[in-house]
Amino acid sequence: MTPGGFYSGWALLSLFLVPLSCHPCPVPCECSEPARTVKCVQKELTSIPAGIPGYTRNLFITGNQIAHVGSQDLQGLHNLVTLSLELESDSIGGRAALVIIGLRSNKIIYLPLGMLSSLPKLEYLDLRNNSLIDIKNSTFSGLHLKYLDLTSNAFKTLRREALFSLERQSHLSLFLKDNPFVCNCDIEELVNWLNQSRQVVDVEKLACIFPQDLKNTSLVELVGADLECHYSQHSENVLQSSYAALGIVLGIIGIKLFVSLHISAFFKITFICRPSPKTQGGLQFLGYNPMRSAIAFIPLYMPAYY
Repeated sequence: MTPGGFYSGWALLSLFLVPLSCHPCPVPCECSEPARTVKCVQKELTSIPAGIPGYTRNLFITGNQIAHVGSQDLQGLHNLVTLSLELESDSIGGRAALVIIGLRSNKIIYLPLGMLSSLPKLEYLDLRNNSLIDIKNSTFSGLHLKYLDLTSNAFKTLRREALFSLERQSHLSLFLKDNPFVCNCDIEELVNWLNQSRQVVDVEKLACIFPQDLKNTSLVELVGADLECHYSQHSENVLQSSYAALGIVLGIIGIKLFVSLHISAFFKITFICRPSPKTQGGLQFLGYNPMRSAIAFIPLYMPAYY
């Protein structure tokens, strides 16, 4: 065998000896095909890297500077089940197969309408350590959540609309601790709901942060008397009667003022337009001199043509 043929055969054999990967890992991420996991953690990324392997079930993209994730960024990831993100904004699209989404520590203030509507199979949603202040009635519409973590957000209360949205998630385990609950009349509906619902796992850890006299008081232990939100039926009737009486009085005053102004205007016109005794056919005009703050009589000659 010639030396050239020897080297050609060795090169061909080397191709079979070198492990070839059918699923290259995108730079600068770390991929594990046996674990079906891709990690792109703290890589200073501004967008989802292209070329994520199709085998990926768990995708971790945290500690970056990504502002938006659209469905096109996850195209081809048909096996994706877990998506852990940190976004610079609160915009996300996804694949219908997603079951778990982690959006902790993203400074999210609210969940935009339809943000999760493309994720009908979503069951686990981690929103810990954001800045959420409210939940809308349609926020979780079409979802069947089993786990929702709202720990360490900015909720002062949960209003009726939010409670309705949560009630529709019949198999939900909800976490709410470490929120700055303000215990005034606005929290009364939440207090009543907490005493009836079995969805809140950490209900015993929910406490008032304000006012000072109720600080650290458990929400489930609050009663109407503590919040001073209730009035007796007699008090309500008295208040309504007072408003009605006030309306009548204001109406009478308005009518008197209206009549007085018209009477005053009538006498003024009559007084100003009286015939002048000194000029034939003339009128004596009563004017107001603002410079002297005095009333002046100005004779006006008007010749008579009759």
